[in-house]
Amino acid sequence: VLTALLIGNVVGAQEPTEANVRYTRKAKKASAKSGLLKTEFEAKKREFDDQRARTDAVGEAQDPFAKQVHAVSLEMLDKQIEMLEKLIKTTDPNDPEYPDYLFRLADHHLEKKSYYELQAGSLYDKIYDAKSGPKADKKAAEALLAKQRRFQDEAKDASERATRVYAALVDDPQFASYKR
Repeated sequence: VLTALLIGNVVGAQEPTEANVRYTRKAKKASAKSGLLKTEFEAKKREFDDQRARTDAVGEAQDPFAKQVHAVSLEMLDKQIEMLEKLIKTTDPNDPEYPDYLFRLADHHLEKKSYYELQAGSLYDKIYDAKSGPKADKKAAEALLAKQRRFQDEAKDASERATRVYAALVDDPQFASYKR
């Protein structure tokens, strides 16, 4: 009986005859869209070039939304720093949260430093274009360089403030057990 079942399965596994085939549609081969990636890349490049073209002579984005986002992020950082400074002034140095406030204040100063460094770094291409591009403009290049120096000075100032706060945190033996 077992042999008959095995032989029956082997016979049942044969190719179906033409009469038993239900569908006669031919299979189509899938083809990739050959230029899709190239097209997407070119669209992104055009978008980037358009954005770059919308900057004025001193490198400010003319898009009001982009300006607003940068202004709001810097304003929020300043408010957080101001609030932490007030909190530190009103908090007793023996409070267990005091070293955490100091650490957060230093961290916010470092965020501000990185913001200004990013702004200064974003001007390198614009300065280069203003100095040596087809539309070389010495006045625009000087204005961009001055703006870049201001950003770099602000970054240095924020870094020094963070260092002073970290020094206060590290130098005080009262905070030696602080785990950060």
